[in-house]
This record gives sequence, C-alpha cells and structure tokens, in this order.
Amino acid sequence: MFKVIAKYAPAIAVLGMLTSGSFGVSALEAERSAALPTVTVRYADLDLNTSAGAEELYARLRTAARRVCNVAEARALGDAMRSKACYQQVLGAAVTNVKSPTVDALHRAKSVRGLS
Repeated sequence: MFKVIAKYAPAIAVLGMLTSGSFGVSALEAERSAALPTVTVRYADLDLNTSAGAEELYARLRTAARRVCNVAEARALGDAMRSKACYQQVLGAAVTNVKSPTVDALHRAKSVRGLS
C-alpha cells in the first residue's frame, strides 16, 4: 500500500487549482476526489469559449489523466483495469472542476462514443 502512495506522491497536486483559481466542491466530491491521484493542468493560455480551446484543454486533461494513472504501462489485466478506471474518474473530475460548458459537452460527446 505504501509503495502505491509513494509512487503517486510526486504527481499529487490539487486538481481543483487548475491555474485559473480554486473551485468549490461539495464535501462528498472533495472526499471522493481526495482518493484520486491528481496533477495540475495549466490552461490560462486557452480560450475555452472556442471549440479549438476546449479541444486543446481536453487533450491536455486526457494526457495528464493517462500519465497520473499509468494507463500506458504494460501489466496484468487487473492492474490495467484499475488504471483505466482511475483514468476515467480523474478525467471526469478534471472536466467537472474546469466548469466549462464547452469542455463538458466535448467530454460527454467523446465518452458516449468511447473516445475519452
């Protein structure tokens, strides 16, 4: 257990502090997201009101979620399934924390098609 925590320690950051400031979350969301590995994704350079800006942020969030959840590492099926579940939870939490209707719609569209 300690090795797993130590493995994620360098990547732990406050996901809710996505460069643009902090976002309030309910106690339940905070408790649930506290168990997830996190990483800071910067997006102050993007205009989230455009589809290009939303696409770029979503790509950054996907890359960060894959990295923090170790999705690309080859391993046993159980580990791969846990990594994929971690990825989906981290990406979903990140999209929620951004609070952008454009990014949220993009995430929902890609999730329905299995592209997230």
